[in-house]
Amino acid sequence: MKKSIFIGEALFAFLLVSGFHCWAQGNEIQACYQKNNGQLRIVSNPSDCRSTETSISWDKMGPQAKARPRVYDAKGQFLGVLPSDLLGAVSIYIPTLSKFIWLSSDSGDVDPFFPAVYLYFDGINCTGTGYVNPSLRYQILKVGSHFVKTDDVDADCKEIKSLSEPGWQGERPCRSYSANCIPVLPYKEVTLPFTMPVALPFYFEY
Repeated sequence: MKKSIFIGEALFAFLLVSGFHCWAQGNEIQACYQKNNGQLRIVSNPSDCRSTETSISWDKMGPQAKARPRVYDAKGQFLGVLPSDLLGAVSIYIPTLSKFIWLSSDSGDVDPFFPAVYLYFDGINCTGTGYVNPSLRYQILKVGSHFVKTDDVDADCKEIKSLSEPGWQGERPCRSYSANCIPVLPYKEVTLPFTMPVALPFYFEY
């Protein structure tokens, strides 16, 4: 049975109690989920997580917690599974892309400032190859009208000459940014398995 999602601490607490910790066997990925900002980092052992983080794991098929709700939009589009909510945004894991996406419960779209996506370039005036911070490797990002992602590979050290940052009016100002060696990942455009923006309200079933 599908039910409307109420964004707040009660749902987050429910997820923690009902199986947010999952220790898959075999080919699994261990990670620490930062409760304050939703960032993920890969670790070798759950004990590596800090007090402000929740330890999670998943295999190549995606998170395995049985009680985790499946998320749909108002038109019945399957969006993914729901790890958490934070500050009015819903973090959804998309199994087919093995990535997370933050969707606003107000607009049904990706909030351009959550997470804030800074693009790094190896050429001046934001030209050349574009890169993002490795901390965003697990998320689908929105840049302009496009959605992008990185591959789950080790970050390379690159010389960066310019930087594009999100502006309050939707623009992306470009400025000089000199760094001889900064760990970054190249990004590429990706097609989502559902239509954006999604139709509100969200629904879930479990």
